[in-house]
Amino acid sequence: MAIVRFHCPFVDLSGCHHGSGHGHTKTSLITHLRDRHFKRDALDITKHSLVTNQAVFEAAKVTFKRMGLCLCGICFKTHTLRSKCRHGNCSDFVPPLDCGDGVVRFVLYDLTKPQVPSSFLVHLDHVDDLVRDMHDGFTLPLHDSLLSKGLGTVPPKCRLRFSRVLKVALDKVVCTPNDISCWVSLLVLPLCLLKAFCQRSNIECKFAIKRQRQEESIAIAIRSWGMPGGSLQLVREALAEPSPSWSNIDDGNLESGEWNVKQCKRKICDGHYTEAVRLLSSSSVAPYNDATLEDLKAKHPLKPAPSLPHIPIDHHQLIASPDVVLDMIKSFPRGTSCGRDGLRAQHLIDCLSGVVVAISNELIAAITQVVNLFLDGKYPKMLGEYVASAPLTPLVKPGGGIRQIVVCTIWRHLVSKVSAAMIGHSLDGYLNDLQFGVGVSGGGDAILHAVNQLIEDRGDDVGLSMLLVKFCYSTPARLYYGEHTLRSYQGVQQGDPLGPLLFALVLHPLVCKIKESFSLSLHAWYLDDGNIIGDTLVMGEVLKLIMEDGPRRGLHLIVHKTDVFGLKEDPRSRLDGVFPPNISRPLHGVKLLGRPASTDFDFSSGLVTKRVAKSIDLIDVVAKINDPKCKLMLLRACAGISKLYFAMRTCLPRVFERAHRSLDASLRSAMKRIVTPSGPRFGDWQWRISTLPFAFGGLGVYSAGDVLNYHFLRLDSNLLV
Repeated sequence: MAIVRFHCPFVDLSGCHHGSGHGHTKTSLITHLRDRHFKRDALDITKHSLVTNQAVFEAAKVTFKRMGLCLCGICFKTHTLRSKCRHGNCSDFVPPLDCGDGVVRFVLYDLTKPQVPSSFLVHLDHVDDLVRDMHDGFTLPLHDSLLSKGLGTVPPKCRLRFSRVLKVALDKVVCTPNDISCWVSLLVLPLCLLKAFCQRSNIECKFAIKRQRQEESIAIAIRSWGMPGGSLQLVREALAEPSPSWSNIDDGNLESGEWNVKQCKRKICDGHYTEAVRLLSSSSVAPYNDATLEDLKAKHPLKPAPSLPHIPIDHHQLIASPDVVLDMIKSFPRGTSCGRDGLRAQHLIDCLSGVVVAISNELIAAITQVVNLFLDGKYPKMLGEYVASAPLTPLVKPGGGIRQIVVCTIWRHLVSKVSAAMIGHSLDGYLNDLQFGVGVSGGGDAILHAVNQLIEDRGDDVGLSMLLVKFCYSTPARLYYGEHTLRSYQGVQQGDPLGPLLFALVLHPLVCKIKESFSLSLHAWYLDDGNIIGDTLVMGEVLKLIMEDGPRRGLHLIVHKTDVFGLKEDPRSRLDGVFPPNISRPLHGVKLLGRPASTDFDFSSGLVTKRVAKSIDLIDVVAKINDPKCKLMLLRACAGISKLYFAMRTCLPRVFERAHRSLDASLRSAMKRIVTPSGPRFGDWQWRISTLPFAFGGLGVYSAGDVLNYHFLRLDSNLLV
């Protein structure tokens, strides 16, 4: 077993030589601190450094947290976490518990974190250039320089005052929509008023004190915002704050799995169970280095912005009603993240509920007017790329590579949701039952059943081939990765509610051209995944049409991800010029929308088994959370049989014969650890009771064997209707 070594956080103080450069074991470091830094004159030097030098304070915090120790700032003795420190005056000091997520945030007790040194402000000479006196000092470069994590919700005592300030900012935008300073003032408002209060000592970590200080901080900021010059002062303070580091110093020594569990516990505390499961199955964030930056640049190459033709449009712009806007605000999922402007959907919901109901009608009317300005294009054009900007988080894919997570601003998200809600239903007839990825409930299920039915009915047809098309499109606008800014002008943005609809509209003329030009047995699309079945030579002509006509519309075919599958091997598919040489040619079946499309039992069963294996791995990861209640919640809602509902609806039950037993065995083992941690007295009867619904006295953890047949029959009945 490797020996874990720690470095002294007080190196170069009181003659400390860093353990000869090799570090200390835990025991030797405790002895070193007691003898070298916590005695006589050396103790005064250590105290002074902790309360004046932020670097020393942070280094000590990280070191003691790694060691699982706390340091008392009164007697300067180290103790294990949760231990009492007896000061000899009949008072026992007990460290506060964690906030429910298993994370201990303070290990230095009765020691206040030092303020940012004044020398830090040397590199902020550009503040006065950004904050100009004219136009209230609000410019686009200023907005681009601000970045704040902000609060998840507005404290109840501050909601009425914040709503009034927000209403005034909205009214200014409505009255002078061409004034860029009014728009920027609206965007920086949450950054300046809803800043998260940072505890500087263990006393401020207590919930009641932290809540009181947070409310006082917001109240002071709101008063300052309304005073002459107060908004500029708040902006200066926001600019003077150090930018958050891309990699959290507290998490620097955690393994990927430990980091995932830590973040998962925080999501569970917030009630975000689906996000918690996603974090558990994630490979964590890609390292912040030049290699990751180059990967992101390769995904977003510099290209000229597309030029839009000036075509006169006779139709009027969309005009949203307050009811539609209010419904879209309420439709945001709980915990929706904010963009760079710091405004969250929860902030708007807070401003429309509780004691704020008195002015909620006026506020929603002002929000509606701003939404309509966006819909009508009556805003400064230069503002567009900033509203469409988004922070970029690269995640490591399990199989290698980078998966990008982009979070757009709430204003863009809200305008897109309103637009999609108002025009979505009118496009049902326009898409002509060819596009099942937009506005069609269960569209993926319908495509899979139609394809499998056709394969089963005409599986002996030698001349019939299936073509699976995969397009490539990029992500646009300003994307922020740490201190770097990437620009991309092509494609639709991830997370944009209008993204699927816009892509379907661009693709639709090509889809219609294919339908009119060829006689096909099946023609269905799920966004960028095309599923086309017909004669082999016709499939070759369809592919040529897509490769020739697609690039004109910004649609580029990924040939090596495009499959041509012959229900029976057709010699004509090997002729020169029929299909590209690098096209994929599966023999036994294809993976369609993540599920098997094949008559080969072994192929379908193997694909389902891999999917079940991933679910079993996730169940094992959930077991790492040291909280039975949280584990049970995740198994019921997100991490158990619910991960396989789509597969159960689209695959024959006999395909699951090999896999569902192993899944049930894993679920039973997980329930056994939850109900009886020691193991015994959990037999067949206890397992059967656990799988019953709550209404019948069970725990609601359904087994695969119980729901397998019913899910498939349920989908079949829905399709027949």
